[in-house]
Amino acid sequence: EKRFVEGVEQYSYVLKVKPERTLTYMDGKSTQAHKYTIGVEEFTWDLFNEAMPLLEAHWEEVAVNKEYIKLKPDYKLYFLMQESKTLNCLVARSEGKLIGYLVTFLYVHPHYTDHTFGQNDIFYISPKYRKGMLAIRLIKEQEKEMIRLGVSSITYHIKPERDFSKLLERSGHTLFETVYRKDLTE
Repeated sequence: EKRFVEGVEQYSYVLKVKPERTLTYMDGKSTQAHKYTIGVEEFTWDLFNEAMPLLEAHWEEVAVNKEYIKLKPDYKLYFLMQESKTLNCLVARSEGKLIGYLVTFLYVHPHYTDHTFGQNDIFYISPKYRKGMLAIRLIKEQEKEMIRLGVSSITYHIKPERDFSKLLERSGHTLFETVYRKDLTE
């Protein structure tokens, strides 16, 4: 029997664009803050094709054992998850261009059938847009959406090479589990 998250509706929203401002960092350097929007978008072919360059850059940045574990997204599964309303795609755009994403899987755990859980799939922001509060805003907006959808809790996996746990802790997350991995193919 297939189990899907009940009561999840299709939704879409866009946050207001923050006014452009100048940011001054502790090193004394100043930069113009980027204008961006954050919103939930449906997983479509257009979004998939637009996201592929970011996915490839993301994979290059964080993947281990690249020589034998290649990036090969199962787009069919993503479409099925979109259709079954178990996929949440939160995206950030600057002047209409995709600059980041925070994608979450929604599921009912077999041990806790009266709860819906969120599992972060991928979280990436183009390096040019990493200064400032965009990452925090994505996390906070994802949290609002998860609450709206009736999700009880959300989890993230963090690679030691790209540890962003301090960012999550700033957003109120706490350490939950430690995950170990052993590659069985070479």
